[in-house]
Amino acid sequence: MIQTSTKIKRSIVDKNTFIRFYGLFVLTVFSVYFLPAIFNRLFFLVLLVLIWKSNCNYFWFAFIFILINGPGALFGGALRGMENTSGSIPSFILFRGIGFTFFDLFVIMIFIKALMKGEKPRILFKNQFIFLLAYLAILYLYSFTIGLNLETAIDYLRLFIIYSLFYSFPALIKNHENYLKIGYLLSPIVFFIFLTQIYTILTGNFLIAFFVGSSAIKYFRPSLISSGLIFIVLFNFSVFLIDKKYQYNKKYLYLVQNMCFIIFFLSATRALITIMIIFYFLYNIFVVKQIKYIVSQGALLLILLIGVTFFIPEVKDAAQYSIDRFNTLQKISKGQYSGFEVKGSGVYRITTRFPRIMKAIKKSPIIGLGFGKEFQSIDELTGSINGDFHVGNFNLVANCGIIGFFLFTFFWIRALTIIQKAKKAVFFSKDENKKLNVMLIAFLCLLVQHFTSAQIFGYTINQKSIYFVVFFMLTLESIVISSVKEKQNLKNLFELRER
Repeated sequence: MIQTSTKIKRSIVDKNTFIRFYGLFVLTVFSVYFLPAIFNRLFFLVLLVLIWKSNCNYFWFAFIFILINGPGALFGGALRGMENTSGSIPSFILFRGIGFTFFDLFVIMIFIKALMKGEKPRILFKNQFIFLLAYLAILYLYSFTIGLNLETAIDYLRLFIIYSLFYSFPALIKNHENYLKIGYLLSPIVFFIFLTQIYTILTGNFLIAFFVGSSAIKYFRPSLISSGLIFIVLFNFSVFLIDKKYQYNKKYLYLVQNMCFIIFFLSATRALITIMIIFYFLYNIFVVKQIKYIVSQGALLLILLIGVTFFIPEVKDAAQYSIDRFNTLQKISKGQYSGFEVKGSGVYRITTRFPRIMKAIKKSPIIGLGFGKEFQSIDELTGSINGDFHVGNFNLVANCGIIGFFLFTFFWIRALTIIQKAKKAVFFSKDENKKLNVMLIAFLCLLVQHFTSAQIFGYTINQKSIYFVVFFMLTLESIVISSVKEKQNLKNLFELRER
């Protein structure tokens, strides 16, 4: 008798892990919105202890990623500074004006844990990170000579310490499978975010208003606060559809992927709708290449949209509003500005934001305005110390000048080069090549958004954006390494990094 070996596929994340993960999410909501402040602080201190002791690091990175994104504007107070306001993740004040947010403590603790318990990570973009961090240090010290005070300097440090995750994350995640687990573990939150959008459409409030009152945060459209979270799930699931190593429910993958597209569409955010269209088009043309799949996906997407608008008529108005906002791009491209010169419109970027940021750039085009008073006062209307992220790459140039822009460009080019190098290394492996194509498409989508709309890369992006960039770039790196590992071309890939 001839014995044949059968490769048994297994689920990437078991049901018990899902239950623990989302059970903890519900418990966190309960702690933040229903427990007295003292017990809420104690709850988050216990979380820090559990994170330190746990060997299941991917679980906690995914959990923190959800908390900092705050779907439905939940936990929003955690990103406002040191306030212990109602509906916020607590801060821990040592004495007046000095203290740590929960996320500060997490980043510091996880870095120490990585040094003590983690493995030395392979970082393909190591040299580029070193150059960027070195220039950041120079720019930061220079800013003290042009108006950076101690209080604001501490606020910037809260952002900068998050970059330590570029070391902590791969040191503790350790292998490609754990990156996949994070993406899969996050997927159910997509349905929750969709429900928060429906809540906003029906009530005019973000979900946080359900817990702290309708005056909390009002908004005229279901804007997507958690866009980074949705994008992470979207590109991960686009990879899962190719991966044959693990047991995936393809119907579930298709459903989640299409829900991501619907969420982007209903957000009425032009940039998100644009990258959704680009991603969907390029993914189908260069990765799927199957008419049957394209037709079935399009049909499923259409059925979902029709079904939602049928049962919830208000969604039909929201969908029309998204279409109307997106159509303004066509009118603006033709120079038809009449009727759009208001804050929040595309023309507002052209008539107000762009001249303002160009004026700032001209003040110090070579090294930038750094983090001094001139940069902090760019967007006086909102009071943001991070310039104006709505003008994307121009804000980066205003902050770090032509020198900084050159260093970031070097980083982008090297990232694209490494992906292309890996694609050549796995030329005869169709599945691995497709995975790399997904990463290439996703990276190009982010660059499109960065250069045309909201800032994605830079020193002054907010906390959740830094988490997103760290997770995205390290997932990209993980896929590159895992794809070429079996082909014995990993050494050549690292040689490319060193040159």
